[in-house]
Amino acid sequence: ALFLSCLRPGSLNPCIEVLPNITYQCMDQNLSKIPHDIPYSTKNLDLSFNPLKILRSYSFTNFSQLQWLDLSRCEIETIEDKAWHGLNQL
Repeated sequence: ALFLSCLRPGSLNPCIEVLPNITYQCMDQNLSKIPHDIPYSTKNLDLSFNPLKILRSYSFTNFSQLQWLDLSRCEIETIEDKAWHGLNQL
C-alpha cells in the first residue's frame, strides 16, 4: 500500500511523505537548498529536478540514516568539501 500525505499539517515544506519517517519525495519543487523539515530518520530522499546549484558542507549531516538519495537534474554547479558528511549508509 502506498501512503501519501503532506509532511505536516500547516507545514510550508513542499515534500510529500511517501512512507512516514522513511521516504520523502521533494522532486520538482523549485528548492534551492535541502529542506530542514524532513525527519532525521529518513532513509530515502528524492530531491530531483530542483535548482540546488550548490551543495554546502554538512548539507546532509542530519541524515545519517539516508540510504538512497536522488539529485538528478538538480543543476548542481558546486559541491563544497564535506557536503556528503554524515552519509555513511548511502
